[in-house]
Amino acid sequence: NKNIQPIKFPIIHQQEVKIYFPIKLTPNFLAFPHHPMGMLYRYKVQVEGGSGNFTWTSSNETVAMVTTKGVVTTAGQVRGNSTVLARDVQNPFRYGEIKICVLKLNKMKMLPFHADVQIGQIIEIPIAMYHVNKETKEAIAFTDCSHLSLDLNMDKQGVFTLLKEGIQRPGPTHCSSAHIAAKSLGHTLVTVSVTEYEEYLESSATFAAYEPLKILTFQIGNHPGVLNPSPAVEVVQVRFICAHPASMSVTPVYKVPDGAQPCPMPQHNKQLIPVSSLRDTVLELVVFDQHRRKFDNFSSLMLEWKSSNETLAHFENYNSVEMVAKDDGSGQTRLHGQRILKVHQIKGTVLIGVNFVGYSEKESPKELSNLPRSAAVELLLVEDVTVSPENATIYNHPDVKEIFSLVEGSGYFLVNSSEQDIATITYLEAESSVQLVPVQPGFLSLEVYDLCLAFLGPAVAHLWVSDMQELELDLIDKVEIGKTVLVTVRVLGSSKRPFQNKYFRNMELKLQLASAIVTLTLIEKQDEYSENYILRAITIGQTTLVAIARDKMGRKFTSAPRQIEVFPPFRLVPEKMTLIPTNMMQVMSEGGPQPQSIIHFSISNQTVAVVNRRGQVTGKVVGRAVVHGTIQTVNEDTGKVIVFSQQDEVQIEVVQLRAVRILAAATRLITATEMPVYVMGVTSTQTPFSFSNANPGLTFHWSMSKRDVLDLVPRHSEVFLQLPVENNFAMVVHTKAAGRTSIKVTVRCMNSSSGQFEGNLLELSDEVQILVFEKLQLFYPECQPEQILMSMNSQLKLHTNRVGAAFVSSRVLKCFPNSSVIEEDGEGLLKAGSIAGTAVLEVTSIEPFGVNQTTITGVQVAPVTYLRMSSHPKLYTAQGRTLSAFPLGMSLTFIVQFYNSIGEKFHTHNTQLYLALNRDDLLLIGPGNRNYTYMAQAVNRGVTLVRLWDQRHPGMADYIPVSVEHAIEPDTKLTFVGDVICFSTHLLNQNGEPGMWMISADDSILQTDIVTGVGVARSPGIATIFHDIPGLVKTYREVVVHASSRLTLSYDLKTSLTNTLNSTVFKLFITTGRNGVNLKGSCTPSQALAITTTLLPETLMLCHVQFSNTLLDIPASKVFHVHSDFSMEEDQCEDSGVLQKLMGSYQIFFTLFAVLASTAFLFLAYNAFLNKMQTVPVVYVPTLGAPQPGSYTSTRSPPPFISPQPPPAQRRLQHWLWNTRH
Repeated sequence: NKNIQPIKFPIIHQQEVKIYFPIKLTPNFLAFPHHPMGMLYRYKVQVEGGSGNFTWTSSNETVAMVTTKGVVTTAGQVRGNSTVLARDVQNPFRYGEIKICVLKLNKMKMLPFHADVQIGQIIEIPIAMYHVNKETKEAIAFTDCSHLSLDLNMDKQGVFTLLKEGIQRPGPTHCSSAHIAAKSLGHTLVTVSVTEYEEYLESSATFAAYEPLKILTFQIGNHPGVLNPSPAVEVVQVRFICAHPASMSVTPVYKVPDGAQPCPMPQHNKQLIPVSSLRDTVLELVVFDQHRRKFDNFSSLMLEWKSSNETLAHFENYNSVEMVAKDDGSGQTRLHGQRILKVHQIKGTVLIGVNFVGYSEKESPKELSNLPRSAAVELLLVEDVTVSPENATIYNHPDVKEIFSLVEGSGYFLVNSSEQDIATITYLEAESSVQLVPVQPGFLSLEVYDLCLAFLGPAVAHLWVSDMQELELDLIDKVEIGKTVLVTVRVLGSSKRPFQNKYFRNMELKLQLASAIVTLTLIEKQDEYSENYILRAITIGQTTLVAIARDKMGRKFTSAPRQIEVFPPFRLVPEKMTLIPTNMMQVMSEGGPQPQSIIHFSISNQTVAVVNRRGQVTGKVVGRAVVHGTIQTVNEDTGKVIVFSQQDEVQIEVVQLRAVRILAAATRLITATEMPVYVMGVTSTQTPFSFSNANPGLTFHWSMSKRDVLDLVPRHSEVFLQLPVENNFAMVVHTKAAGRTSIKVTVRCMNSSSGQFEGNLLELSDEVQILVFEKLQLFYPECQPEQILMSMNSQLKLHTNRVGAAFVSSRVLKCFPNSSVIEEDGEGLLKAGSIAGTAVLEVTSIEPFGVNQTTITGVQVAPVTYLRMSSHPKLYTAQGRTLSAFPLGMSLTFIVQFYNSIGEKFHTHNTQLYLALNRDDLLLIGPGNRNYTYMAQAVNRGVTLVRLWDQRHPGMADYIPVSVEHAIEPDTKLTFVGDVICFSTHLLNQNGEPGMWMISADDSILQTDIVTGVGVARSPGIATIFHDIPGLVKTYREVVVHASSRLTLSYDLKTSLTNTLNSTVFKLFITTGRNGVNLKGSCTPSQALAITTTLLPETLMLCHVQFSNTLLDIPASKVFHVHSDFSMEEDQCEDSGVLQKLMGSYQIFFTLFAVLASTAFLFLAYNAFLNKMQTVPVVYVPTLGAPQPGSYTSTRSPPPFISPQPPPAQRRLQHWLWNTRH
């Protein structure tokens, strides 16, 4: 095709898709023991897969709750189950789940373990506890039972002791544990027991303690032998030196970690030597002779130890010293003098001195002047080294250089890393810090060993090097215009750990708004892990806020978008409400967040009036009160209720009616027009909203002095609705003929004690005069000129039948009082001005065949005096039937028409209308698809008052009641399984034809014949029956079917049976439920036919018969034919007069087929709807000529359930029996 042209700019679209692994929770099951007093258990659930951002919920928070971080908590006070769900925030349809159980403890045991230990060591005893299912015998192990109090007993005391500081903690295979310490050689039987909720459980095991193994080494020489008469002998010469001490040295003893270098500090320098201020330090004394040789033994010396500051450190005994044999590295074991220096956990400097006093032996030298007098060492008491920070999440980026400070310690460290490939680590000795540069994501431990302090293990820092995983925005997403809220943005790494905000510059983090209805301003003062902004609402509307960042590879990350709503200021309407006692009116709201917001209502004086959660205010006694409304909304992420500071109030005044008045917008009307009239109180605040919805209510009775002048009809009469007198506070005047008449209304109080009228009056009345006059006419009525009626500042487009066929033009010939009354643009558009007046309009049509046509019409510009609402569509009913309310579910249309001061209808107008309801829970209403129309949906039963008014002229208003009721009969409140319902309605179409029946649910609940509208309730549940008249109305009724709670049996007291020909059958009548009747509604012949041919309700019942005499060989089912049916007639037993068969019951017929030799009792057992069983005794009386029982051979088969058609074998048996008799 040559006409095909290529697209110059190709259309391209792309969509980012995130694919995650399935969500998996670990573990998938948690069990905790039940405890009536409550013990709080906590368990952190691990989650894998998904986007990493989850919302946590618990299905039963009385059993277990879960925090937003996935920590399950339970007090164990309530037994039961709960399912914890972790839903992905980015896709709530994807979730993982874990089952939580709180069960009764009824079994415990010790698990296999190591039960012998060296003296001085500790044994942990693992203990498992279970819940055993009584039916399945399945044992369910508890995850954590460590809060249960354990009792531990031993049959031998002293071998083991219970370690009081041992922690009862759960493990992978046990839920609690106990710790015992071995004290002496032997064994003992240990019994661990628990007593919970009056139940005692125990478990026992034997434990043994042994002494440390001593290794003895023997050096054995060879004895002379036959082949070795002279064995070799090794000779070692040892040289002993005895000398005076010449010098001494005191140093701390360091425990060097395996594989680490010794303390690099010079041992004999003059600088401060660091020691721990937290743990006692062992000081070691070495004595030298004059040649700097170490003494192997100097226990004969008398020494004195001193501390310069005993507040910091001291010795318990200043004269003693412990001689310890140790290898000093030369291969020879020497005795070293050691003392323990006690510290007080205070940092500082202390000088330790050792003074030589003399020899302890009597034969020691007398002259000691040349011997050393003392040795000293200055110690610096310091705390253990720590790494700052101890935990950190580091962003994986080459520009990141993280510094970790080494605080306190000796200053001589060895730094190791658990992983070498995750980060590059450099020890900066001069700065006493460690520099880390990330390489790839992962976890590592930074271990710092202090080489010059007593070793208890390294200082550890746990570090996570992570890529960017998720961006998180936190804010209140509903903001009043002009107000501000705080926006917090965080970046999360692996396992949802937040990054410090110093990394945000490496991530190119920024916030992006979809529109400019709000502004963002960065706050200078920030916390460590987030960046904060001030969001200011500028314009009403909605926008989206996202956070955007990029990783080192340039990949783009976006947070979950947050919808921000800027809402107008919250306001309650009306500002003031006037009510009479027992009248209800609802407080409405404007502005505020939509649509998830909740308004919490309260009232200052509950004696005057009360308010419910919907804001419906009911007056009680005369007085004043104030209703307060506060906005609440639910945060979508956390589920918490947010209470806004915005609130408003409504002034409530409860008054008594002193008088009533009829409000008629005009009292002089032309013929053939309409005007609404309604009842008001004395003041303008006492509107129909104030008194037309009371309970008990008021009744309104209207009358006229002359009926031939006008008609006074209720509202909605145009759709053939007949409202009750309680709703006739408003009427419509239809003028018929010229004349003067008066309209009177009498308002009656149904209950004088309600205090609705002043002075406890029972009625109030008012009267108004209406003048009806003929409309001005010229010539004959058959040729009346038309006049166009327009309101001020309105427009009207003229249309003629010659547009398109001829050239049509129009012009204004004359205006009164001036030309500003109306303008015409030459193309048929009329524009009324701001003043009232009249004009003459000429319209000319120039025909193509040479003929000109001209018409002249008048145009009047006048103000609108009143308005009237009318209802559509029309409702038609069967002859002699009326509707007092609109059918439930019906769609209504209200059309508004405008009139001038004498009742002439406007062709066009310019009026801004406002609509209000006295309550919003019964009627859904909104603007229609045409100007000045409203569409309404009747959603609940009850009466709603509708007010329509012009805000510029509040007195120009109309009020109508909209009453909604069921249009489908009968009442289905108490419906049980087995009930047959004949639905009916008076509604017809304009041709007098009924509509169509429909059912919402399947036939399993309410089996319905949609042609006739009859149904059978077959199972419990909820179904909705609809009746649809196309183009007019569609109404419905909800049917709640309950399970049959009882079965009622009725039968003839004359229970003897005979097998004579043409004898009557025996009937039993069964009804279900509590009503005593199973048929609801009046059934038409077509519905009755559908019951018997299509629905077959008797199929719900199964029944069988049996004899009470167990010696009889013939089963009753072979003798009697049982047939079930549903009865729709009404009759009464003629013989006894006792049994009254109710209409709409199930009946069972008996036909006698065989005769036995003797009288027996027959028991009918019926199982109706498979949930009730009952028996009825029946006496059988045989007749003469009965066959002998010997002619029948019993099969002793069990009595089967009887079907409507007996099986072929049964029919053959019946045929044989009858033949034998005759």
